[in-house]
Amino acid sequence: MDLGKTIKRLRVSKKMTQENLADMLGTSVQSISRWENSQTFPDISMLPIIANIFDVTIDQLLNYDINTNTDYVQELLSKDGKLANLGDSLKRVELYREGLKKYPNNYLFMQKLAGVLLGLYYADDTNRKDVLLEVIKLSEKVVTMCDDAIVRSSASQTLCFAYSHNGELKKAKEIANGMPSIHSSKERLLESVLAGEEKQLQLQDNTLKLIEWFYSIILGSRKKDPEHNIKLYKKYISLLDVVFEENDFGFYNIRLFDAYLGLARNYARLDDVENTVNCLDTSLDYAIAYQRRPTRSKHKSLLVDKLFDEKDKTSKNTTITEKQTIILELEKEIFNFVKNHAKYQSVLTKIKNIK
Repeated sequence: MDLGKTIKRLRVSKKMTQENLADMLGTSVQSISRWENSQTFPDISMLPIIANIFDVTIDQLLNYDINTNTDYVQELLSKDGKLANLGDSLKRVELYREGLKKYPNNYLFMQKLAGVLLGLYYADDTNRKDVLLEVIKLSEKVVTMCDDAIVRSSASQTLCFAYSHNGELKKAKEIANGMPSIHSSKERLLESVLAGEEKQLQLQDNTLKLIEWFYSIILGSRKKDPEHNIKLYKKYISLLDVVFEENDFGFYNIRLFDAYLGLARNYARLDDVENTVNCLDTSLDYAIAYQRRPTRSKHKSLLVDKLFDEKDKTSKNTTITEKQTIILELEKEIFNFVKNHAKYQSVLTKIKNIK
């Protein structure tokens, strides 16, 4: 514990002498000196008073170096961004666990770790219960104890999903009902208060957020009826065609890859050979376009022409590539009936060309 060093650093930053601090705390100069040299520590009952004097929280007083913590946090978040881009969730978990060893009550690290673990829960077909329970434990602590409204809000969102997956629907609904409506969201409010170029950028960014939201609506609206699902996927594809012009999809090539793969699955359930192989073929085209897109490119489409597609800033929950995804799909029994189709062979050739 670096409590003594922290007290000394805060005292000096406030231009206080040991005598000044001793007078404010009703203790001796010798006691302050022993604290700062880590020979002894202040009584726990004095911690709230010391924290108030230095205008910090007790957590800050006990758990991190005020001057260096910000740099450490930014460095860790930068590393996390690179790992998220690679889909290496396991290393991201290790990263935040190490961060919490250094700063055990850093609520941002807890919130981030809970989010990564929830992503792992989604990516892992076994849906491990222990992972879900850890997500709940971390998120509950952040929601209960964190003073940062943004961090607490993110943790509430994660906790809502975790409760739902854990069968605790009443708790999930309570959190959801306690969150602001879309009309009170940051995005809608910024639409109103910004002007000029800033407003246009916000409106375009909101357009992409709506596309993502609509994608989750499509996934949530699927049924056992393949014809119903085919209509849903086609609706989403039509929306992307409205927003993006002349194959200006950028990141959203991956959404088209998913959509056409979804179409292929549902056509396969109808034993529709032609549409199944055509959709498999098209999904691969979008997978290739997604992987081969430039590191950074500006959109040209009217509704998003002020925004950039930045490859290094995308994140995913798994290291499984689109190539591996399609290979795993083709191994499923549902696609056995198209393996003798001529176009199926072209699909296999395309797969070999994906790097």
